[in-house]
Amino acid sequence: MTSINAQPRRVVLDLIWKGLQPRLQRKANMTRNVGNTDRGLRIAAGVVLLALGLFGPLGWWGLIGVVPLATGLLGSCPVYSLIGLNTCPLRPEKA
Repeated sequence: MTSINAQPRRVVLDLIWKGLQPRLQRKANMTRNVGNTDRGLRIAAGVVLLALGLFGPLGWWGLIGVVPLATGLLGSCPVYSLIGLNTCPLRPEKA
């Protein structure tokens, strides 16, 4: 009885797996779009917001400092990607 029920389940799982394989093989596209000055300001703002949240008047709202800290450390900002902004300096082309 289990072999009759297992066959359709196996077919469905195979179809799901085949649909997920291209997504799993795709690499994340995290291009660097935050320049050095922008990164420094983001890291500083993130640390200040976190410190104000932990030790100052912001309380739990200080956890918002994780966002600029993370984008500064990673060098990539999803919002910049959405609006097409890039503060990274262009690399000189090889002649």
